[in-house]
Amino acid sequence: MNRTTNFEAITINQNESIAKAKLYLKQATKVGARTTSRRARFDQSKLLSIIPWELNVKQEIKYTILAAESFRISGEHYWYDSAETYEHAGALFADVLHDPKSAAEYYEEAGKVIEKVDTDFATKYYRQAITRHCDASQYENGAVIQDRIANNLDKKKDFAAAIQEYHRAAKLYYAANIKHRAIQALGRAAYLLAAVGKFRESADAYETIARRQAEHSMVTSVKSGKAGSILRSGSLLICDSLEKSENLGWRELKKFLQRIDSVHSEFNGSLEQQKMLDIFQSISDGDINKFVDSVYSLDDALSGLDDVVIDALDKIENIIIKRHKNNVTHKEHEENK
Repeated sequence: MNRTTNFEAITINQNESIAKAKLYLKQATKVGARTTSRRARFDQSKLLSIIPWELNVKQEIKYTILAAESFRISGEHYWYDSAETYEHAGALFADVLHDPKSAAEYYEEAGKVIEKVDTDFATKYYRQAITRHCDASQYENGAVIQDRIANNLDKKKDFAAAIQEYHRAAKLYYAANIKHRAIQALGRAAYLLAAVGKFRESADAYETIARRQAEHSMVTSVKSGKAGSILRSGSLLICDSLEKSENLGWRELKKFLQRIDSVHSEFNGSLEQQKMLDIFQSISDGDINKFVDSVYSLDDALSGLDDVVIDALDKIENIIIKRHKNNVTHKEHEENK
């Protein structure tokens, strides 16, 4: 026997849902007023049992959540109402029942409802959820929401704000002892620093990540032979040095190599170290052919590099070419005198 789904039977009646939401809010308000009266009498006399008062609060929360859900299914125009109602449920859990875990759940739900249409409003609710998760020592949950805030800003191309939020997410991941997720958040922040042209800050950030990876005994780029923190940091440091000065800054770059060597013992004498030294030397000599050979000999590393570092290497190449042309022009000019 063939069965067909009757979609009319499951179509949501918007007017009915809105009416239900308003009715639930009215019931919640009524219960809330009664609850406030009982709290006042309990505080004054100390004779009334706390149990009926708590039951009234929970009943008020129940009606509030039902109202929020009814607004939610009523359509996009009522999502603000839904979010505000979920927020009220969170406030009741937090401020009246002193239950931060449940409060966080409904603050987060408020954020999820409104996120599709207004990420700024969502961030407001998400921050409240993070605070309550931290109050309940649920740092992982707080970190995930913080990561979500950073991601929303990232998508809006508000990179300066996103960088700050990724750093906050990393701190919460560390508090939860989830180190690999903390490194991921720091890595995205470092990437965005390079994307907005802050090569020195990005280089420092990637170097910090390399140190953290060593401290956590993580598999690093040097050990795995794939592109990672050290190669990114070195490339960005070179690019920043060349853009700001005619001189490469050998002393600074040597200090960088020494710092890396002190963190990663495998780096000393490795193929990666030699290739990086070759890159430094080719730049110092202004030898574009040697630079290209040095860079592209790191095929395995380059296959994993992100576009920001590739752009940095391209800029280095263009600077070398430009300086080489200037040197040739200057030499020809001197010879023609």
